Amino acid sequence: MTGVLKKLLTLMFLWWFSSASWALESVNAIDQAVVQAVRDSASIEHTISEVTQSNLSLADLRTLSLAMTAYEQQVALLANGIRLTLDVVQQPEYAQLLDDSTKLTQQLVAMSDDLVSLAAQMQQSGAEQYQNTFETLIRTTLRLSDDIGIMADRILFTEEQIGIMADRIGEMADRILETQRIQNENIARVQQTCNALLAEPAVGGVTGSTSSLGF
Repeated sequence: MTGVLKKLLTLMFLWWFSSASWALESVNAIDQAVVQAVRDSASIEHTISEVTQSNLSLADLRTLSLAMTAYEQQVALLANGIRLTLDVVQQPEYAQLLDDSTKLTQQLVAMSDDLVSLAAQMQQSGAEQYQNTFETLIRTTLRLSDDIGIMADRILFTEEQIGIMADRIGEMADRILETQRIQNENIARVQQTCNALLAEPAVGGVTGSTSSLGF
């Protein structure tokens, strides 16, 4: 196992034990957690790239899958722990939260693109014994996209809710709706990529794996 993978796995479990429960009600607290999620996602993306460029190792792929699972579980806790009321959209810090949550969806897109490269490397090496672990990694990424979709819903509220407040929040209403559009497109792209990978015979030939959010 490479040093980067060992560090990544340690990071994921440190986050797990230090953040056993989320109950985030302030914009600043949520934004800090989202920023940390972006950083950790970047670490995983870097590790996927490293695994792709090195000689494929089943142990490294399993460790990467384990780290991704730990990360997905933490993001799920974060998403389900968000407790915001509509009045937060009038706080100046809310605009930064919009930007950082969008960065998280962009990072997810980058991660899924790296998984495509990893799949190509597996096909070239004929590493059939890695298929089950790789399929688990892709399915975890799909769950992660669902989690981030839930997070987006809780941060951005619904179009109907924003419409009710449109007169009070002015241009912020338009910004929220545009942020929703961008994040939904990013999540949809990730889910299309993952479902395409699962449908490839080289990674198990699994079909019908559409995300539960229906993007």
